[in-house]
Amino acid sequence: MELAAALPQKSSIDPLATSLGRDMLAVVTWGHPAVAPGTKAGTTELPSEDLALAVIGRNDQLASSIQNAANYLFDVFRKNNSAE
Repeated sequence: MELAAALPQKSSIDPLATSLGRDMLAVVTWGHPAVAPGTKAGTTELPSEDLALAVIGRNDQLASSIQNAANYLFDVFRKNNSAE
């Protein structure tokens, strides 16, 4: 089994990576959320709101990402059947 952490990819907004010290890294993206309140999932962005998301992990895990059309994907390495 492979695990990945994902951050949404927004046009013209690059992810921000910042060191947290002791070999830890945070990768952050932000933008308008694409969900409106209610029971139906939506794709319309809400321009009056901002949403920031972060993935925090070891430098070697977050140093590179795989991109698809909608996300930045980061491998989550497992050791002894648990994510580190």
